[in-house]
Amino acid sequence: MEEELISKKDLLKEAGISYGQLYRWKRKNLIPESWFIRKSTFTGQETFFPKAKMMTRIKQIIDLKDGLSLDQLADQLSGNLNVNTTSLSKEYLMERNIVSSEVMELFPLNQSTTSEFQYSTILSLLIVEEGLKSGEISLEEAKQMITLLINNGKKGQDAEELHVFILRKMGVSFVMITENANMIVEANVKIVIHIEVKNVKQKLARLLV
Repeated sequence: MEEELISKKDLLKEAGISYGQLYRWKRKNLIPESWFIRKSTFTGQETFFPKAKMMTRIKQIIDLKDGLSLDQLADQLSGNLNVNTTSLSKEYLMERNIVSSEVMELFPLNQSTTSEFQYSTILSLLIVEEGLKSGEISLEEAKQMITLLINNGKKGQDAEELHVFILRKMGVSFVMITENANMIVEANVKIVIHIEVKNVKQKLARLLV
């Protein structure tokens, strides 16, 4: 299904923001350049935006901007942690309620000797946390998720778009990581959960402030 677009004029009116705010947020990378879509209309060239993404992003900016500078806010919204140096202990993650004991117990035994968790592993744990909180997956499916994510986490931690799915067919579960949300499945395959990784990155950035 084609993404619904909204014109700049209608966006400013519906969101209750000014032209200056919109372009200041753009300059600060709070709104991606790719979301500014130039299209030809009968009046000439006009700017349009993906409506759902823009309305969600504007709400996030307004909700968070009072407590953060625009630069800090840009880091929050992009999940822009230093992925090469972020390293936290198991105790820290559990004391801050970033990762629950239930999810920590799912961590593969052959990797549990480490005392520090790197960014890609923390992100993987938090993705599984989101999956379990949905109430839609079993512990066995969560184990499948965490194994696949940890084995492939570093490959995807810098990806702009990454999606995690759990699918079921005739009682058998499959975990899939894709670089976009477009997926066509058979009629008897159920998409149990779909997690957009960039949203988890943003949540992790807020938790680590």
